[in-house]
Amino acid sequence: MELKDAVLEFIDINSSECIKTEGFSKLPCKALIDIISRNSLDAEEIRIFEATVNWVEQNSIEESIISSIFKNIRLTLIDSKILLGMVRSTGYFSSDDILEAINEQLNNPDAIVRRDRVPQENIATLKLGAKVIEGNSHPFGIDASTILFNGETNPNEDVNHEIGKGSITIQLNRVYMLNSMGFLLWNGDDRCYSYCIEVSIDQSNWTKLGEYTDRKGWQLIRFNIQPVKFIKFVGTQNSKKDCFCLIHFECPVQERTTKAVAEQKLKSFNEAKSSTKESIAKKKSEEKACAKPHPNVESLKRALKKAWNEITLETLIKIVDNFPKRLKACMDAKGGHFE
Repeated sequence: MELKDAVLEFIDINSSECIKTEGFSKLPCKALIDIISRNSLDAEEIRIFEATVNWVEQNSIEESIISSIFKNIRLTLIDSKILLGMVRSTGYFSSDDILEAINEQLNNPDAIVRRDRVPQENIATLKLGAKVIEGNSHPFGIDASTILFNGETNPNEDVNHEIGKGSITIQLNRVYMLNSMGFLLWNGDDRCYSYCIEVSIDQSNWTKLGEYTDRKGWQLIRFNIQPVKFIKFVGTQNSKKDCFCLIHFECPVQERTTKAVAEQKLKSFNEAKSSTKESIAKKKSEEKACAKPHPNVESLKRALKKAWNEITLETLIKIVDNFPKRLKACMDAKGGHFE
């Protein structure tokens, strides 16, 4: 990231504080316009207007340039009473400009917005108009949007696309500022997926959030806050079949998803821990039996039996419970090497 981009991103996140500083009023004109023209400022529009007025009053600026500065103020985001009062009294906007803004507020409350704060609730819902605009539904005939956004995680229903062809693309009802998303990959077996995610506000310019490999089950993706209306999933690999499959999607991530991801990681950890204990038990038995050289085979047999009898019942149960998984792994590897 270039220095300028890093500075602008910092200002985006800390807009309310930055526009109050003395340094803001000393910015060059171009820098001021670069900042107040951004869609991602996290400050009330009236505060941006006040800071801009303060800048103009402290700098000698030609009349023609003043109009080019104030055209970056979003009047539709300022309360109508303030527009008719304080904003109008400054003389920087005509009565027609103000009346047009008020009319826009009445007819289109979702007009151009600056930065929303990240919503607390899931906004990828049928009620809010989220929809799947690319992707196949399974079983055929069920609405893909219903599958992803109905709040359920039914393994018998999914939205998918063929690896190497197309994508699963989601459209939100409008632009939101987001920093996370959660989704459930089809998890009817132990398959793994690889995929990449891109986001956009217009389907023309896409930003890649990342490429993810060997993933399964619940996914929790966090990223830098940015405006998002479209989310595109492109599956690149499926260890079992030639399609990428989603069961559920939400953004931003909800608490239950965070818990589900934590439970998934805990389960994987416990499975790995169990397998490790089994290996350790086997290794310890061998070490005990072979701690010293044996003069003959009978001596080795006695040592092995003694070491075996010292293995606890708890360890034996875990070994037995883990045996079907190891058999399946052997079958999947077709008799070859497996961990």
